Amino acid sequence: MINYNKVSDEVLYGMCMAGDGGAWTYVFNYSLKICKSKKWHMGDESEDIASEVTKNLMKTIWTKDNMREQNKFRNLIAVAAVNKIKDLLKSSRRNNIPIDDDIDLKVMGRTGNNVNQIENIERFEIVLLIDQALEKLSQGCQNVLREYFKYKVGLYDDLAETSKVLNMSISRFSTNVHRCLKKMIEFPEMKELRQYI
Repeated sequence: MINYNKVSDEVLYGMCMAGDGGAWTYVFNYSLKICKSKKWHMGDESEDIASEVTKNLMKTIWTKDNMREQNKFRNLIAVAAVNKIKDLLKSSRRNNIPIDDDIDLKVMGRTGNNVNQIENIERFEIVLLIDQALEKLSQGCQNVLREYFKYKVGLYDDLAETSKVLNMSISRFSTNVHRCLKKMIEFPEMKELRQYI
């Protein structure tokens, strides 16, 4: 049985292109996990959002011959899920539907429970900016930090699971995360974002 967590983004993309049902199930579950994470707290709507994201990705992949930057396929899934959540929340706000604002932002470095979901989504946009900064790092640092950020948004249960994906011990993984983050926050464009890292 294939462990899709260990499959590279390019290979996962290729499997989806080939119509692999297991790969598409993984895409659905990946986006579902984002929707159900404490950050988004989408509850009953999570499965509908994940289903819509998966369906839209199927259309996109099968209507294009070749997607650029296949090595960022999981990032594309995450962005698609967050954009769907954002659209849903914006329409809810327009229709004056109350949005649950009991969200745990400890992972993002904030305490307190009275931060609404719109603010939380704006914070995620900062993570997308950080992704652009990652591109300036070596491939090794990119791999380490991408998995670390997946852990921070709840896609892994613990650091042990995260470090196994990269075949590293927890201590080696932690050391690499610290070293790579230190390099990344030295970039001039990151100065304004340091408080969120």
